[in-house]
Amino acid sequence: MEDFVIDSMAWYKDMQLNQDIHLRFFVIASFLQDNKFTKRTIVTHANDIDDGFTIKSSDLTEAGLAFMRGCYAKWVRSIDRGKSPDDTRVLMRCLNNLRG
Repeated sequence: MEDFVIDSMAWYKDMQLNQDIHLRFFVIASFLQDNKFTKRTIVTHANDIDDGFTIKSSDLTEAGLAFMRGCYAKWVRSIDRGKSPDDTRVLMRCLNNLRG
């Protein structure tokens, strides 16, 4: 399978960056790791999220890719509607639905 970028801090460089973007990346990376959806450790501290941070398909297991395909956009939309990036209820509901 071809490696591709799922999300990248670089895509937001022209936007007025705030802590929410950095927090969003830290929360999703941590969530993926905590649920064994990553092949390696991609983040250990919030300070690891810099302008070059990316989440790529090669970072994720097959289950992780399926999770991102089915859940990531829903969670981002909830943040866009005003929820805090550290509110993982949408991610948890989606995870529970996937795991049945």
